[in-house]
Amino acid sequence: MTEIIRQGWSERKHTGAVFLDVAKSFDKVWTTGLIYKLIQLNVPDALTKLLISYLSGRKFKVRVGRSFSSYKNIKAGIAQGSILAPLCYNIFINDIPRTNRTQLYLFADDTAILSTAKNLLLSSMTSKALELT
Repeated sequence: MTEIIRQGWSERKHTGAVFLDVAKSFDKVWTTGLIYKLIQLNVPDALTKLLISYLSGRKFKVRVGRSFSSYKNIKAGIAQGSILAPLCYNIFINDIPRTNRTQLYLFADDTAILSTAKNLLLSSMTSKALELT
């Protein structure tokens, strides 16, 4: 990301950036959609099956004092704190629409969209477009 900014600076261009912070992002991953994207990306069958097993049949229960609730099924999301969570999240959101003037940067659940242009107005188009959605 810093290289894009430096390159733009050396070419006397402006770089606009939008940083996205999705609240509870790992909890909001639609696991069926994630599996679909893995298949579309031609992830090897063995790895896809492993991830299906990892994401399927998960349950939780709550403890208050000495009492436990009954088990409940987990219907969405990926386990935050797991080593696979950032990778799964990045695969899930990797198809965010972008133009040839924008670059998408993903790290764990942090997302940045950069746009570089000679005109300051053009470089700010990324943030303006996102404000409208």
